[in-house]
Amino acid sequence: IGMRLGYEILPETLKKSGYSTFCIGKWHLGSTPGHHPLNRGFDNFFGFLPGSFNYKLAKMRSGPSYDYIYDDFERVKNITYLTDDFTDAALRYISDAEKRKKPFFMYLSYNAPHAPFLSLKSDRDPKVSKARQPHVAMIKAIDRGVGKLRAKLKKLGMEDDTIVMFSSDNGGHEKGAINKPFSEFKGSYQEGGMRVPWFITWPGVIKKGQKMKKIVSHLDIYPTLQKLAKTVKKDRNPKIQGENIMPYITKVGQTKPEDRGQPHSWLAFGGIRRGMIRKGFWKLALGFDGIKLYNLKDDAGEKKDLSNKFPDRRRSLLAIWNKWNKKNIQPLFEEGKRDKNPLKLKLAAKKKSTTAGGDLAFMATGSDPTGRKIRYQWETYHEGDSDKVLFRDVWVNGLRSSSRTKKNITIRFPKAGTYIVRVNIETDRFLMDKQVKIKVSK
Repeated sequence: IGMRLGYEILPETLKKSGYSTFCIGKWHLGSTPGHHPLNRGFDNFFGFLPGSFNYKLAKMRSGPSYDYIYDDFERVKNITYLTDDFTDAALRYISDAEKRKKPFFMYLSYNAPHAPFLSLKSDRDPKVSKARQPHVAMIKAIDRGVGKLRAKLKKLGMEDDTIVMFSSDNGGHEKGAINKPFSEFKGSYQEGGMRVPWFITWPGVIKKGQKMKKIVSHLDIYPTLQKLAKTVKKDRNPKIQGENIMPYITKVGQTKPEDRGQPHSWLAFGGIRRGMIRKGFWKLALGFDGIKLYNLKDDAGEKKDLSNKFPDRRRSLLAIWNKWNKKNIQPLFEEGKRDKNPLKLKLAAKKKSTTAGGDLAFMATGSDPTGRKIRYQWETYHEGDSDKVLFRDVWVNGLRSSSRTKKNITIRFPKAGTYIVRVNIETDRFLMDKQVKIKVSK
């Protein structure tokens, strides 16, 4: 399961405008070959593929297999403290971008303060309660990293020309966060689970110190950066939602923004079973405990349901929600439900042995009776590397291939040994693989 393949995403769009693209940290958008960051528009990747990772390990058991920290497709053998390592990777990429004199886009996804709650002893504040110390210390490590990045941009003379956006994907966790005056925590559709900070700096362009009191969402990042990158019309992604928010931000030398209206007349989140819709200060929350109406201007903590007092407003927001929700799809993954894999795959090798330096040809034939597009991805690893069997995008250093994404390929084996050659076929819903053992003699 991952973000559906075939959908263009931000780094793919920006590459068409000449940008170098870097991904650092937590990916969690799919772990199959086609979903890997380097196959979704990024030039470089330093991080991990699943939803969480131990902050002090480079290798972590995950069911029958393992998850790793990766530098592109290579496994990292040693780490210090993951948050600091992500900062160091970002600093390297910024230096590389400056040397190349090429614009860059960096997606730095710190997993802190996500579980497991592991912090450096030196970051813990004794004035904070012991229950909250790990959480607060993990945030301190992020602060340290962001400070280093901004100092690096300033040192290289890139600060005025670089947009930095800082935000979070959800509200604070109950094990350490204080979300007052809002109610609830991460995972909730109440404000404590949804409302997050979003800082934007661009010293050469954006007037500092201003606050935007308008409804915006992370969906607005894509269209905003696509516009700022001056992506030509033919290269823009026509399927994205969201709005360019730059007209609503006051620039250097201005006394007010170009547009004093609202980027969105309303915003909705969730869908199918539960969620929320916001219009101005009014919010309709749809949960397992019913439908409730709140006025966030007077009741930021969502304590008083105003449904009976304002039935027409409740009815109006619910109508907008229902119309919007009709376009949403059921989750592809549901607990206890798994569709039968319809894919079919054959793998053939004319020969299964050769001498060092020899070439071997491999032919794969994949199909999907439902008509979905098939993608091919080839892998190689040494026999005996059992923890690599379930991994995606593994390749033995030194092996040369005519392609890693076509159905028929040729591989040159420079050294003796026993190798496994595996081909994956993948659609936006299913994955299947076949493999063959190859013996290379001296």
